Amino acid sequence: MEFATLNNGVKMPMAGIGTFLLSPDEAEASVLSALECGYRLIDTANAYVNEKAVGRAMKKSGVPREEIFLETKLWPSFYEQEDAVEKTLERLDTDYIDLLLIHQPAGNYVAGYQLMEKELKELLAKEGIVIQAWYPLGHGDKTLIEEPEFAKLGKKYNKSNAQIILRWHIQDGNVVIPGSKNPAHIKDNFDLFDFELTEEEMKEIADIDQKKRYYHSTPEMLKQYVKMVPPVDEQK
Repeated sequence: MEFATLNNGVKMPMAGIGTFLLSPDEAEASVLSALECGYRLIDTANAYVNEKAVGRAMKKSGVPREEIFLETKLWPSFYEQEDAVEKTLERLDTDYIDLLLIHQPAGNYVAGYQLMEKELKELLAKEGIVIQAWYPLGHGDKTLIEEPEFAKLGKKYNKSNAQIILRWHIQDGNVVIPGSKNPAHIKDNFDLFDFELTEEEMKEIADIDQKKRYYHSTPEMLKQYVKMVPPVDEQK
């Protein structure tokens, strides 16, 4: 594994498992499979409504809690609830969260920030910022994954196109958390640390950039997020 060092000296794994759009059963199975493969970074969120499942998988895995880097996110409709962090910890069945994020800059996100300060006694870092790629594979975009440059490099390194993309992100300093419920894909998405792209290859991939985003946010969407209340108490 390779690590990014955060401003407070904590080391964050560069590759992890994402649980966006996974049902509780799928999230539990995926996290278990990932931990068995050697993953130690897990990403979830209030809004994914699978935090309990992630907590169960962590316990079932037998991996010591201190070896797991767990991150989750507070949802806008919870920013002003004083016990939001405490309830999140209860759902995850853990005593601490390694990285807690504001999910969307919507509503009273300042209150959410202040809540994190109060509960975690820790200020957000102003330096030593680490970028995290939530859609490192373009949310399954075939045009991106089937780009000929990735196929060429995949043949050279005996890796899949997706592995070339993920390796580029890691060497560029981005933490990757691709999600999957397929055990084979989970294993492949972690098999990234036995090869290294050259500087020239890194530049060739960067030059492919089409300035295309896979996630779009608008003021209207942010207003809707404030009204959305994930059924966190009803999750399996």
